[in-house]
Amino acid sequence: MFDLKKHKVRSKLDMNLLIVTGLQKSGTSLLNRMLMGQSCVSNPFLPEGKFFWGDDPPFSPKASPCGELYQKHLGKRGHYLGESDFRASDERLLMSRVEHAKIKTPILMNKNPYNSVRIKWIKKIFPDAKVVSMFRNPHANVFSLLKKYIDHDNRGIGPENGWWGVKPKNWQEILSDNKIEQLAKQWQSVNQQILNDINDVDLLIEYSDLCSNPNTYLQKIFSLWEDN
Repeated sequence: MFDLKKHKVRSKLDMNLLIVTGLQKSGTSLLNRMLMGQSCVSNPFLPEGKFFWGDDPPFSPKASPCGELYQKHLGKRGHYLGESDFRASDERLLMSRVEHAKIKTPILMNKNPYNSVRIKWIKKIFPDAKVVSMFRNPHANVFSLLKKYIDHDNRGIGPENGWWGVKPKNWQEILSDNKIEQLAKQWQSVNQQILNDINDVDLLIEYSDLCSNPNTYLQKIFSLWEDN
């Protein structure tokens, strides 16, 4: 349990912001459900924060702020955003959306796989945010992603122009008719970006470890705010 006596809010938002990242099908939804089961956590920006971040429509977004930046780069950099993409107007917009949510719990959590390739941009806007990244064995992750390319009941949104999920910077180069090869390269590129930004990642969790020791990792997450 998150003990307010041991933790201090370090944010101009007057709350603790938790960002959950990781490629789709890596366990981000599982962690999201675990966290939402805690009374100290709220996640008001569902599904996956697309209306908060502007990831609408998800694969080729146009909404502000992330979709607007996606279109500015003509989609060539995928969902990637770096520190140089920071705009004060985007900071004000996202801050206002948090304030309008009127969260009363000490932790505001958002789970969004697209943020896996935007960690430094997010830290520029929310420097006090804690970032938790999920990763999963590539065989299992790729197999799970592959199901999105097969038409079946409850598939949800299917691929767009041969692509589904997070677009790393080199996404156009790895498009392929061989979807297993494409997904393997997508897994590698997205997780490599997380590793490139590892200094801004507060906790990295492997999917099977979370499944084996859920309470341990919930406590690790809550301890991110413990006073030094």
